[in-house]
Amino acid sequence: TIPGNMLAIGDIVRVFCGLSFGITSTPTILIDLGVNTVAVIATAAMTTVTAGALLLEAVGTVRTITDQAPTTGGILWSLKIFDPGDIVEAASIEAIQDTSVDAVATDADILLNWYVTWGTSSASNTATGYQFYAEVN
Repeated sequence: TIPGNMLAIGDIVRVFCGLSFGITSTPTILIDLGVNTVAVIATAAMTTVTAGALLLEAVGTVRTITDQAPTTGGILWSLKIFDPGDIVEAASIEAIQDTSVDAVATDADILLNWYVTWGTSSASNTATGYQFYAEVN
């Protein structure tokens, strides 16, 4: 959680997570970053090849804050997925750039979460996050 009234224009928000997962067959996996439970940037559905681990990193630039027009603040995000072992059928580093600023109330606490969505429902399709952290510079 980023405390309310902490952000300033130009601040960089970096959100990191290690993700390990197990699979059955070759399901697709979609990963997104949520801000106050709203997905702000996401991968496309990626086909998994084997169980393993990924590193997730989202970087956001604060473009506006709540006391400016518009009345909500805004953050522009980019997302990188590091796949050290060719675990998903995608480039070893998948980079996604947000093309529009996402509105967020910067005067209130900002809750950050990573979300995983499986394309195939199975008890064997599991995801566990570790070393989750967020920093503001």
